[in-house]
Amino acid sequence: MLATIGALTIGVAVLGGRRHGCVPSAVWLGANGDHLRLLYGRKNRLRAQSLPPDRQLGPINLPGPDQLPLDPRPPHSLSEYYNDPNIWKLKLFPVLHDRLGPLWPVILAVVIVALVWALVRGGSALMRIRP
Repeated sequence: MLATIGALTIGVAVLGGRRHGCVPSAVWLGANGDHLRLLYGRKNRLRAQSLPPDRQLGPINLPGPDQLPLDPRPPHSLSEYYNDPNIWKLKLFPVLHDRLGPLWPVILAVVIVALVWALVRGGSALMRIRP
């Protein structure tokens, strides 16, 4: 999420600075600065209370509890399952059905079409963040 916000911030600064000076950048940073500080500050504070301490600080190995007894499975990301139809059918589609209702494919299709339309036929380059 931070990479996306960073790319948008650079896009607003580059495209907004051409015609309008620093006003778009100031509005963007003012609107998002407090929100990000509260959101990520709260998450980091809560996460720091529940995680074991880091066991490696550069070349120095620090003592700490082993994570294996708590969660013996190796960590995975969602991107590893993009081409596994069983995971989509058994795990991801039921969650979408529960959260968005029986018309979740229609909702996702409308969102994708709207995003593509806004990117191609949107207003100015500043609104599309595209030179």
